[in-house]
Amino acid sequence: YGVETTYGKFQVNGRTVELLQGILTVQSQDVANRRNAIRALGSARQGAEGLLAMAQSNEYDAALKDALAATLHSVEWDDIKGPALAIFPLPESLSMEPIPPLAQLIERGGDVANGRLLFHSTATCHKCHQVNGIGQIIGPDLSEIGRKLTRQAMYESVLFPSAGISHNFETWAVATIEGDIVTGLLMSETAESIDIKNEKGLTTTIAIADIEERRKLDISLMPADMMKLMSVSDLVDIVEYMTTLQEKQESAATQ
Repeated sequence: YGVETTYGKFQVNGRTVELLQGILTVQSQDVANRRNAIRALGSARQGAEGLLAMAQSNEYDAALKDALAATLHSVEWDDIKGPALAIFPLPESLSMEPIPPLAQLIERGGDVANGRLLFHSTATCHKCHQVNGIGQIIGPDLSEIGRKLTRQAMYESVLFPSAGISHNFETWAVATIEGDIVTGLLMSETAESIDIKNEKGLTTTIAIADIEERRKLDISLMPADMMKLMSVSDLVDIVEYMTTLQEKQESAATQ
């Protein structure tokens, strides 16, 4: 979850806004670079205004939708966040309770114990992520996520999972000569075969000779409708729990 922007080390001003906007229009640019450019543009008023105009015109690459939505929801200017919320409404929660704006979610405190319980049960986070040896290894290990991501980034990773995809956790689609389509993470590759692990943790080995086409997708393997499994309060508790994950432990028993 989440990508550290490569533009975070310098101040975004008028000149850099133009450069970053140029990156967004170059289709040959790597999607991760264009997502990072969106993040950086959102830190400057001029850049955020350009992003809002892009969203309003609906003239943007679909692969950038989550990054665009997450950034516009997070800017500091209310007159930009308001229209953005109408264009990119937050998903519905399990209880149908409206999800507050990100700025309000970040300020809320949660119950760590309940968040841990939810993470490893009904919220199903453990089905794709490990914490200190517990859970499946499909998405990134979250044992140290509390010192790697801010609260805001954690919320964004649940609400907008394709806003930033960690390296080596991109989703691949493989079409075989027999007409089957296999999607998931590329776990390994040799001269003879590749292994693809799906969102259920099942690995399929496909012979290179049987592959008709394969393509790296621009969407996260993490479902975009995770909020259907939890209430707003549940989400806050899970994020509160994840903030405590600062250092990987030798075993779950040492938590």
